[in-house]
Amino acid sequence: MIKTVNLDGTEIKVENLGGYHVSVKNNGSGTLYASASPDIAEGADGVLPIGAGECACCPDCGGTIYLKGKGEVILGGVLGIVCLFGSTGGYGSGSSGSDISGENIATDEEIRDIFS
Repeated sequence: MIKTVNLDGTEIKVENLGGYHVSVKNNGSGTLYASASPDIAEGADGVLPIGAGECACCPDCGGTIYLKGKGEVILGGVLGIVCLFGSTGGYGSGSSGSDISGENIATDEEIRDIFS
């Protein structure tokens, strides 16, 4: 399932995404933090920083993810370590809107249409 949420700086829990891992696209203007566990702290074990405009796959979430930051975030539950919204370097963040070969991939709107 694909969900779009707007963060206000406080930690939130997003459930029912499906999959084992969660693909995260940060459309905000600052770094957001994602984790499979609550009580997110910058730099803590299990907390994945995702820069503005980047995408990453947060592992071992079981369809539930905790987020902290500001701005729009697009989320999708996935079975493998992949990012639906751009390339990644494994668990880490990657460039937005292109795969490793530099070719454009689906836009945010196209992804929403696929899963609606």
